[in-house]
Amino acid sequence: MLKEINAMMSLENMALTRKELNCLENCLAQPAIIPCVRRDIIQNYQKPVILQSQTKDDCYPDTSILINLLNLQNEDELFDAERQLVSLRLLEFYLDPIEGTFDLTYLKTLHHFLFQDLYSWAGEIRTCNIAKGSLFCLAPYIESYAQEIFRSLKQNHYYFQLPDDKKIPALISLYSDINALHPFREGNGRTQRLFMQMLAKANHLELSFVGLDAKTMVKASHLAMNGHEEMMLKCLFPHFKHLTS
Repeated sequence: MLKEINAMMSLENMALTRKELNCLENCLAQPAIIPCVRRDIIQNYQKPVILQSQTKDDCYPDTSILINLLNLQNEDELFDAERQLVSLRLLEFYLDPIEGTFDLTYLKTLHHFLFQDLYSWAGEIRTCNIAKGSLFCLAPYIESYAQEIFRSLKQNHYYFQLPDDKKIPALISLYSDINALHPFREGNGRTQRLFMQMLAKANHLELSFVGLDAKTMVKASHLAMNGHEEMMLKCLFPHFKHLTS
């Protein structure tokens, strides 16, 4: 479980430190202490409230730092706080997964769960355009594109009835579509990976991201957004395996 959490964070270049892994190990052994650990992290990082007007790109004025609930305006501090708080939420999720229908509402629920300690807009659709190498779905079209993606998924019975040789490629293609959607201002990768793990499990498959390289996945995602899914298929296919029970 801890290897999976570290892999999820490493794909965002947020690999956990030894101290942070030890903290998660303690939480895994004693889940009841998780709220106290989260409170301590928040208290350690939280800065006094400084009133800020909302900007159209959700960042503090004249910076690229996202407005956050901890009032952190130092990029390194926000990076560290996010790594610790989100990894703790991932542990909670793996211990007690949130079930749901595989649609945009469920994707928003997962995003809110992971990022509720950091951003007031956790679980909400972004209102500005964003890019990483390629421009993701334009903000005004997110809802309609999402409807198209998840309507198709439902019409295909969530791939439950597909034969094994078609099921995994279909899941990987969906992963690429959700990545192109990128509906949130931040935290899309971890949210979509959690979504896909739950959908894979519903299809009696296990999807692990352990061993994947962040740069390789960024390149594969970029190619997939431009209609070339071969690299994504090659990257992810070996990371699926059948559940034994």
